Amino acid sequence: MKKVLAVIVMAFSLLLAIAGVGGIVGNWIVNNTLTDTSLRLLERADKSLTNTSTALQTIDGELANIQEGINVVEETAVAAGEYFVENPVVVDSVLLILDADVAPAVNDLRNTIIGIRDTLVSVQNTMDAMNSIPFVGTDDYVPEETLPSRLLASMTDVATAVEELRTGIRQTKEDVAIETLTAMGKRTTRVTNGVNQIQQLVQGLDSWTADTQTGVRNLIDKLPFWFDLASILLTIVLLWFIASQVIFFILGLSLFKEENLFSRWL
Repeated sequence: MKKVLAVIVMAFSLLLAIAGVGGIVGNWIVNNTLTDTSLRLLERADKSLTNTSTALQTIDGELANIQEGINVVEETAVAAGEYFVENPVVVDSVLLILDADVAPAVNDLRNTIIGIRDTLVSVQNTMDAMNSIPFVGTDDYVPEETLPSRLLASMTDVATAVEELRTGIRQTKEDVAIETLTAMGKRTTRVTNGVNQIQQLVQGLDSWTADTQTGVRNLIDKLPFWFDLASILLTIVLLWFIASQVIFFILGLSLFKEENLFSRWL
């Protein structure tokens, strides 16, 4: 009966020791895979933030072009007076500026902002995932939930005002309606206010992008260390576990041979 019990103890301890060795091997395989995957995600986020920063810098120039076109439209209409709509040359000139310069610039800028919003959502998802890992999070990252959506909302409002302005001038040209100087002034003012608001939001978003990129690069630098440290600690625990199973195996072998192998070998 003792020998049967000894065989059971040796079998279980051997199996558990083998499982411990497999755990060590699997631990480092997972470490390498997790580190490589995380670094790829962070490097992609870093590149996305660089592209976002570049795009944000170009927005100022695009906004300036839009505002310049609106200023020319306003100045042209004001110079012609309250009854500028009765002058087909002025109406055609204003409509040409809106159709050829302002509207395409607004559409391009709106597409740019949509791309920025989608990119930042992806970056935030990556950072949230990294920050959920114990000891890996960075204090340089603060989630930004409102700026991208507010930026797009402001851009949409500008696009709507420009489209209403184009529609008013076009209907005037087609004798469907009359666009007064006052009505046009309200719309151009709305565009100008929207442009100013976008500029302020871009500044805030640019600052957030820079801070987030600092956090991403800090994670890229320290992530392998933390993953390796976790794997080393787990390896130590598993080695201790394997050593305990070796002791149980020797204990079982001692029971099987009915002699104290510890005193014999030590």
